[in-house]
Amino acid sequence: MRLLSSEISRCIAIIGLCMTMIALDSCQGPEKVPNAVALTKDSVDCKNTGQFIVISSGSQWSIKVYNDLSFSDPCKWITISPESGSGSSNTVMMSYPENTEDSPREAYLVFTFGNESLSIRFVQGGNPDSGGGSGGGSQTDLVSDKVNQWLELPSVSTTSTTAYISHHTTINNKSFRNYSMLYDAQNKVALWVAYPLCSDYMGSQGRTDAWNYDPKVPFTMQPMIFRAFGANGYEGYDRGHQLPSADRTANYPTNAATFYFSNMTAQISSLNQGVWANLESKVRGYSSTCDTLYVVTGAVLITSDGQSVIYVKDNGGNDIAVPRAYFKVLLKMSKDRITHTSEYKAIGFWFENVVNKSKTVSASDAQTLGWLESRTGYSFFPNLPAEVKMSLINEFKPGEWGL
Repeated sequence: MRLLSSEISRCIAIIGLCMTMIALDSCQGPEKVPNAVALTKDSVDCKNTGQFIVISSGSQWSIKVYNDLSFSDPCKWITISPESGSGSSNTVMMSYPENTEDSPREAYLVFTFGNESLSIRFVQGGNPDSGGGSGGGSQTDLVSDKVNQWLELPSVSTTSTTAYISHHTTINNKSFRNYSMLYDAQNKVALWVAYPLCSDYMGSQGRTDAWNYDPKVPFTMQPMIFRAFGANGYEGYDRGHQLPSADRTANYPTNAATFYFSNMTAQISSLNQGVWANLESKVRGYSSTCDTLYVVTGAVLITSDGQSVIYVKDNGGNDIAVPRAYFKVLLKMSKDRITHTSEYKAIGFWFENVVNKSKTVSASDAQTLGWLESRTGYSFFPNLPAEVKMSLINEFKPGEWGL
């Protein structure tokens, strides 16, 4: 994957226009590729949780992050992946949690190219609402809005080609988390999308069909799917939402964010419009029977029956990974108003991405958390108390889910 030359020029131009860069040492011959680095933004708001770094170089490079300009105090709240490499790259991922404090925080990224070094000052703004907290569930959702405590999140582990990304939204003048994902930049697909679902997110907003790129992911690392998958016409795949449009009807911006290309996968039409749509409808029904329903939807690229990634073309003729299967994992949280304790129930579902004429979700489609964890390699709902997770891991009661 490569950025277009115009995009590289734009990114490098950011260095002079938008960033404070400090040259620590320079010894560059005229025959070398100039060493240059750029962030999409060197200053972000408190909700921003990640971006990509563009590196232009003809040599080995490494990255370290510090809290101070003396470069003596290593920064712990920013993760860089990969931290070293060689040559030019546009897939270096910089991830960091939401800033829940009222004051901004800063860090200094130091890039070393042999005997030359460059640094960039990065600032994440403070949260003006930190005193009162922010939304992300019903009024009885006891989970803090600190990212490392969100119940819907699987264990987050990134690689050199994946990044954790989260989106927030504003509903009735309050900030809510919208959804989070583990995005695979190489295959241009979200490996999972996690989100809370409750009445706060529901309203009268219709389907916006606001198909567009995700502003947090470089455009060249997303599928171009302003129309159905395929460079020259329809190829049997729908633009399947992982977070459904109908789960976000509170207002226009909240719904429009579900149409980001990063939220889409190439899903067989009969599955997307059949039993999968029925499952999504059931999920909304489940959310009305509890205080908050936590959902993880995922796309599986390699299975025991398919050991290689398969691809379809996007509208620009670029290869986009086709999931071989999908999963959906649900956690109900219900609050007892008298005892102030919470009750949890969990269930999972697995569907192969194949032609499926069924429209009915049955108990045979359901699986335990343990089965899905072993099949996908993810740990679901790790922020539950350990004893609660253990009680849920290997069993579910189909009757409690209308199956």
